[in-house]
Amino acid sequence: MSHLFLSVVHMFDDVFDRVTEEVRALSPAGLSRGGLVDGLSALGRLRGTLDAVEARFAGAISQLGDRGADAAVVLRSATHCSDREAKKRSRRAETLAAMPNVSEGLEAGLIPVEAVDSLVRAAESAGAEAVDADTKLLDLVGSRPADMAAREIRNWTRGRQSSADLEKVLQGQIQERQGCWFTGDGGMVVVHAEFDPVAGAGALARLDAETDALWRSDGGRDGCPDDIRTPAQRRCDAVARLLGAASSHPPDNTESSPKSGRVVTTVVVVADVGVVDGTNPEGRCEILDSGPIPAMVLDHLPADTTWQGALFNGPGRPLWVGRSRRLANGSQRLMASVRDGGCVNCNAPTNRCHTHHVREWQEGGNTDLDMLVLLCPRCHTLLHEGHIRLHRQSDGTWVCRPTGRRPAKPG
Repeated sequence: MSHLFLSVVHMFDDVFDRVTEEVRALSPAGLSRGGLVDGLSALGRLRGTLDAVEARFAGAISQLGDRGADAAVVLRSATHCSDREAKKRSRRAETLAAMPNVSEGLEAGLIPVEAVDSLVRAAESAGAEAVDADTKLLDLVGSRPADMAAREIRNWTRGRQSSADLEKVLQGQIQERQGCWFTGDGGMVVVHAEFDPVAGAGALARLDAETDALWRSDGGRDGCPDDIRTPAQRRCDAVARLLGAASSHPPDNTESSPKSGRVVTTVVVVADVGVVDGTNPEGRCEILDSGPIPAMVLDHLPADTTWQGALFNGPGRPLWVGRSRRLANGSQRLMASVRDGGCVNCNAPTNRCHTHHVREWQEGGNTDLDMLVLLCPRCHTLLHEGHIRLHRQSDGTWVCRPTGRRPAKPG
């Protein structure tokens, strides 16, 4: 038995040394942009193969039944990852054992591991067999970045959950809410909170409104607000102000600073008409940027927050205004948010996005809903610099694709 064990150890050492030597020999020197992109793609496929093989080994440990340490403990010890990461990998391994198609996609480098973890979460709700058997879903996930794929997986899962299922999930999330605050090693005070989706949506709306007020006080669109403080610093100062603590930042401790108080917040609830009138309680019902919620939440909306509903198939304000105005109106902004669900390139939440004219206003573009698209500031800049390009899909929605253009040289 000892000889067999040693031979297995030597076999792994030989494979590791051989693969490591060949990978280390790879060099980006002298490669064109296309060659560098191909190299990164190949390394991504290799990473997927390693993740899939790791899952097989971790799954095998779970199947031993020898009362030894479980897969999460072994992963943490063997790979020196965090306890949280070890548990995630262990859960991935256990679920992948029941999803051969997803496992094959991971091993072939067709589905990135981030998207696989989203599929694992979907399997926990809808069942591993249902996820693995939906080839259309897997093809879609494999063709998009993981953050965009996560939205598609979330929509897929929502379509298979009843309002009762969602209510049960929400009750569990409410029980799991938690918060803590402490002074870190460097003397910085850390505040951490985890909300259920409903309370969290209201809290984020308050924070976004306060952060926007600080952005305006720092100069807003007509100034250089990021030269005064970074977006991360503004968000931190917004938390302090909402807690009633004065920020030490100069704009916030002067008489001209914006006064803290009750900020106007809006949480967008998207619901099918049938959910509202009770004729179809299993229809779409979700909080924008937060996710699906049970229909019963509509009967218990918090009284201290302004909630605005977007009702499909109902009367509304004009969404096609041509060139009568340059900026999108509130209804257009709302409907673009509902349609796009966030930045069409990186999936940033809607409250951090600009409403972009697909055809620039200066070039004769109309301010019409079908010619407006949501982009976060970073992706908006990438588009204007020519690094990504908008493409319209058959359903009328927009996606971004890279152009391969080189960044402009400074100076």
